[in-house]
Amino acid sequence: MKTLYYGVASLATFLLAAKAHGRELRLEREAAGILRVVFGGDNPAFVDALWAAERLRFWIATPLLSLTLAVALVIAGASRSTIAFASLLWAPAVVFMVLGLSSIVRAGGCERVGLTGSIGWWSLVVGGFAIVALLGRRAGF
Repeated sequence: MKTLYYGVASLATFLLAAKAHGRELRLEREAAGILRVVFGGDNPAFVDALWAAERLRFWIATPLLSLTLAVALVIAGASRSTIAFASLLWAPAVVFMVLGLSSIVRAGGCERVGLTGSIGWWSLVVGGFAIVALLGRRAGF
């Protein structure tokens, strides 16, 4: 049962990070004056370039972080479930967080619109990581 809670908290944290990251890209796009897009359709060149660059960053950073976490946890003697959660959920969540914060900087940092909402979303992500850490500690992961 403890592993189930740990997994649900890990998945929720990943989903929160993905949502918060998507929000940052939307705000960055809107700051560039593009208010509407069509997913899978024709979009302005700025949007296509932004999304392509973000996918490239994500798919380079995530496997590297996943591998690094897995090796570190194997060396530390972590359980298989901890290694799996770290590789499959925590690494992409951390990468989403870093990319989302990078988007905030690109879109004007503290001067941009929507910063209060961003602080709220990223606080939820950090809270999710804290819950995962607490559950892991209590479960002996």
